[in-house]
Amino acid sequence: MPPALPPAPRDLPVTLGQVRSKSLPQLRLMGMAKEERERLPRGARELLRRARDENVDALMARYALNLVNGPKGHFAALNPGDAANPQGFELPGRGRPRGPVEQRYQVMEAVGDLARAGVRTDEIAKMVRDAAARSRAQPGVDGWDGSAGPGPQGPASEARSRAQPGVAGWAGSAGPGPQELAQVAVTRFLAAARREVARREGALDALPCPVDTTPEGRLQVRLRLARIRWVEAELDGRSKGEAPRRHFVDELREILAAPDHHTALDRLDARFEAVMDRAVKSAVRGAGLANIESVRFERLEADKAGIGAAALDAQRLPADHPSRARLAELHARLARGEKSAIGGADYAKKRLPQEVLEDVVKGTTRCVVFDGSRAEALEYVRNRYGSAPDGQRQACRVMGLQGLDGSGPRMLVTLQDGQRFMVLSGLGASRQLHNAGAVLLYETADGARVAPAGIELAREHRDTVLAMRQDLERVLRGELKRTRGLKILGVRLARPEALATQLLIVQNPQHLEQALPGRFAWGARPDDTIVPFAVAYMTQDGQLSRLVLPKVGGDGLYGDTAGDFVRAFFSADIGARNPNVLFNGTAGGFANTDASFRALGLAGLGEVKPGGLIVPTVSIEEYGDPRGPMSMVTLLEPGEKGWAAVQDAFRARGKVLAVTDRHVAVAAPALETYALIDELVAAGNASVDVEGGAILRAVLEAREREPGITFTPIYTHSDDPRQSRHDPFDSLAMMGPLFEGATFDPDLYDLVLTLLGLSREHDGTHRPEPPRFE
Repeated sequence: MPPALPPAPRDLPVTLGQVRSKSLPQLRLMGMAKEERERLPRGARELLRRARDENVDALMARYALNLVNGPKGHFAALNPGDAANPQGFELPGRGRPRGPVEQRYQVMEAVGDLARAGVRTDEIAKMVRDAAARSRAQPGVDGWDGSAGPGPQGPASEARSRAQPGVAGWAGSAGPGPQELAQVAVTRFLAAARREVARREGALDALPCPVDTTPEGRLQVRLRLARIRWVEAELDGRSKGEAPRRHFVDELREILAAPDHHTALDRLDARFEAVMDRAVKSAVRGAGLANIESVRFERLEADKAGIGAAALDAQRLPADHPSRARLAELHARLARGEKSAIGGADYAKKRLPQEVLEDVVKGTTRCVVFDGSRAEALEYVRNRYGSAPDGQRQACRVMGLQGLDGSGPRMLVTLQDGQRFMVLSGLGASRQLHNAGAVLLYETADGARVAPAGIELAREHRDTVLAMRQDLERVLRGELKRTRGLKILGVRLARPEALATQLLIVQNPQHLEQALPGRFAWGARPDDTIVPFAVAYMTQDGQLSRLVLPKVGGDGLYGDTAGDFVRAFFSADIGARNPNVLFNGTAGGFANTDASFRALGLAGLGEVKPGGLIVPTVSIEEYGDPRGPMSMVTLLEPGEKGWAAVQDAFRARGKVLAVTDRHVAVAAPALETYALIDELVAAGNASVDVEGGAILRAVLEAREREPGITFTPIYTHSDDPRQSRHDPFDSLAMMGPLFEGATFDPDLYDLVLTLLGLSREHDGTHRPEPPRFE
């Protein structure tokens, strides 16, 4: 971690039940058989082990994130007001107040440490309840009760403690307020977690170990076994139960009985292989195993080249390609001292194992960033680097790479001859730029980073719009056939083709089900489309609507592919269409700009917080496009009484809906530096994202054929890129995992439902009356 950034949790923990690898039953999955390990150079074996360790740590970090974050998470119990640390009352570490994001990370790290030490999920919850309850009954910190002043374990600075013995103005006699109590609860939980981890691990240090094992090696062995046991417990579904601790000690003692350290590591590998063998069998039985592909190996046998045309036609992007120019510009900005506005090296480490990033910087692992699918990316590497003149391709091992945040397939590919590749794939130029840019942001402790020429960009040759259009036509033809004469949500479809289909692009389509209890039904949910999308039905005021719901973010639409999907939707032969495109994604918002923007005749942002809603209504500009800003055509035009009615409805509920004028879209967040952000703000832009420009461009093209088409974006505020200048925990690297749409937002979906209702009335030839807010 560079000195400018605070220490982040060790690759923080999604529970293991969310993503099922469809290919698990068909693939030969394994650890590394002994004979295979012996054929690999020791350096390759060690990198694979370390990367696997980081993968498991990332799973544990997501486990901790799920337990801690959210309105019903552990942090809400400890600090319900999201209060920052009062001056004079510090969490362990730097001597300054800590905000709620930094506190969350500390609590998540503590939960991950507890899980690694074998503490059960229900035991962790009890520790949280005890810390919160004890803080209210006895508000002092480890013996500090306020009235007597802080004890030896209170504030770290003795001088400040004497000058400011209370908590943020709490003088002791008056008693602490609820925010101060929250800080005591967070601190108490962290202290209790440290004590419990130390208690459980203390006895293990007395165990004998191989004579050539260093103290660091002993810890490495112990942590690897802990990771293996945690994975096993998750596979068994024992989220509230763990094998007795003595079993851990017995297993550790057996592994440490090895004659040397490398034999001990081989025994751990065998133990891991046994766990993965059980994982494969569980998958065949249909058990849900989330992200398990990131901690297992896939062995691909030697074969003859001759895969699909897309793979064989895939090409490396030339040196003069525009995407290469953008990466070169980012590298030049960083080289001249500009700082990343999204978290820099910390952003890369939240998405990819640091061990692999270090190897990429050294040049011993090649980085290939592919515009296309995981399968085609893998075939590209095998065809280009693993093929003999006669067309015979080498066998290879593939291991997924896991992180706390980020999306798209990430793989470590090791060819039989020892060549190693970090392969990042995803559809679209925006995804490719962002993946490559994130790698460029990584910087080693001595200041080294990979050069743009060290990142290979390649793409498959496929007409993305055509593929999306064919998917839409195929899926909707099947849906019309399936629903003919069917009763859906109380409405019988005699002629399903007469029901208009509307495009709604949201981060979490499943949240519509929560927003419309009893009035929502899933239709087709295909698993073989170029990008994931579903068909669904909803009723409002007794009227039935059909929706096409592509996912945005994750493995869904991103940047330019969102525009491609809009093009496909409005050119596909799918019958009647509603002309109004509604969109919800995340955006960085430039808070407290409204006053200065008003002087320019523009609406900016006030005091917007992460999770707030931003709706631009006047223009969107694609950064770097010489054509300049594009005028928006929204469901409700700016200045009309319709938007005022929506805003009034929000205010009546104590909420703020920020309706702004100018928005800007960049090709990828990784390209953002503070200097670039300052440029965007100086131009009067209130917010920034990656999809808005691509969608609006596609809508304006479609309006040339169908003039009534509109585009209304609703952005969930994820971060203010400028704020991380002062506190790195305000960066997208840190904020992204916490705020990017993981939790159902009733305010957002109230607005979505209101706009869906207006969509039925709006045919492109007139403006509707002010909306009735649900």
